[in-house]
Amino acid sequence: MLITDFPGCCTAKVFCRFGPEEDHETDGQEWDPKTKLKEDLVKQNVALFVDKLNFLKRTGMAVVFATTTDKQTNTEEALARVGFYASGAVDKTQHPETKVTAWFMPLNEWNPEDVKA
Repeated sequence: MLITDFPGCCTAKVFCRFGPEEDHETDGQEWDPKTKLKEDLVKQNVALFVDKLNFLKRTGMAVVFATTTDKQTNTEEALARVGFYASGAVDKTQHPETKVTAWFMPLNEWNPEDVKA
């Protein structure tokens, strides 16, 4: 996963380049779907998101954004469990075989103790 600045806002970040998952960059990670259960991947992502959100909240960030495609089901499940709000899936003209969902997390409302691992 990559964390980048949100253009034009010094207190917002973007989570992107999630991996590994079907039709998605793996960031060099090895992944064998036969040996990793979906739940293991979701829990791994939840732990990663909680760690990063705790750090961003402590350093004064206000909001975090993310985007996923409908093929990134593990990442979508993890974002939902952590407490991100979803826009709902939207059709797109480029790569029409998938839909995109925008996610956001207002960090002033987020409590890591509410996360369902």
